[in-house]
Amino acid sequence: MAVQEVQVVAKVDAFVKTASRSKVPANYGNVFPVPLAHFARVLKNVRDTHPDGYELVASALDDDLPENVSIPKPPVYRKGTDANAFCTTVQRYLSALSYNHTGLQYFEVQKHLPINRLIELSKVICAQGLPIKCLEASIVGLQLTCGVAKLDRFTISFKSSFQGRQYRHIVLGLASGGVFGAVGLSRRDT
Repeated sequence: MAVQEVQVVAKVDAFVKTASRSKVPANYGNVFPVPLAHFARVLKNVRDTHPDGYELVASALDDDLPENVSIPKPPVYRKGTDANAFCTTVQRYLSALSYNHTGLQYFEVQKHLPINRLIELSKVICAQGLPIKCLEASIVGLQLTCGVAKLDRFTISFKSSFQGRQYRHIVLGLASGGVFGAVGLSRRDT
């Protein structure tokens, strides 16, 4: 390895090692406090799985992170708005949040909680604007469509398998006037 590569590897390994033991939150851009140990796991994952992982992590540690991070704004239903058009807007919003491929869970979802607690969690998810998984997307979809009159909401859960692995999925099913649809988020755009 070249001298510069050795310095990058040493810098990244030192940060990951130090941060893994820290309980101090890393609060970049005052958006979402992430414990340094959690942040270190994200960096370690990138370092170990991406072909240019060391360079990416070193560059992230060197760069000043942006002050204002763009967070998608959740749509607000107004009486008289077409339900189908609004549901399309909700789906666009969920897609703007994007799927969480980090391998780390940003929000703890307890499915057994009452609906009002899930709605509170949904508001936190919307405020943070972090990537989410399908269960969080279903909860956000539920919260955003609460005010839509004559719209029935229900969850649809199913399993799929790919290359010997099983995956669990959940989407929010919607029904209005005999028309059915769903909003949600998937690991892959299909």
